[in-house]
Amino acid sequence: MARRKKKSAEKYPRKEEKKIIHDEELGDIEIRLGERTRYNSLRLSYDGEIIARMPANGSEQALLDFIEKHRERFVAALKEHQTKRPLISDREPIKANGFTIQICCAGHGHIKTYAVDDTYYIVCPLNRDFEDKREQRFIKEYHIEPILCHEAFRYLPKRVETLAAKYRFTYSYIDTSSSKSRWGSCNSKREIRLSTSLMFLPDHLIDYVILHELCHTAVMNHGEEFWKLMNVVTKDKALALRKELREYRIL
Repeated sequence: MARRKKKSAEKYPRKEEKKIIHDEELGDIEIRLGERTRYNSLRLSYDGEIIARMPANGSEQALLDFIEKHRERFVAALKEHQTKRPLISDREPIKANGFTIQICCAGHGHIKTYAVDDTYYIVCPLNRDFEDKREQRFIKEYHIEPILCHEAFRYLPKRVETLAAKYRFTYSYIDTSSSKSRWGSCNSKREIRLSTSLMFLPDHLIDYVILHELCHTAVMNHGEEFWKLMNVVTKDKALALRKELREYRIL
């Protein structure tokens, strides 16, 4: 009796439902299977990795063909990502709103963080490879993010309170988050959440994002009424500020 040909999805461990493939031009591509995924799709993550999704019973060859079809677009996206979100290293300090983060390399052992005045020092062992994406993710998540959380919680809620009082907005709740997909959000309960990455923006753009969310406490959509209100609180600079914000990327 001839053996039945195994489906391509069986190559993936059931518990993990993902697989890494390497492309010479695009780098490592993480393929994820989803029970609810109906179509092949690609996206570039905030830290510069290509994530591919395919149906659980899909064909890996069909996904590879899909990647090839969109290769040119993602090559360009990776180049733009490297320009707008450069690697964290000890070459240049990271400037933020009211403070600086300096990466240093010295000695051996574990990474240590300490502060002197308005500068945070993250001291890494000499053998640290800043080109490694896992290293980048580790430094961001375990050393830079706690600094951002501390500074954001110290500054952003007070700024929301000040702007809300100035323009007579009311909100029920304010909190910060480590969101990498959006600068801020506001729900129908008037609960506002702001990304800690706002601390990398200049003052006037932080205010723009805060005012954007405060306007949502009055108008929940992005219709004409919303932008009229935004122009009132930004002195007719809403679209210009929106365009300027698009030049920044979340770290």
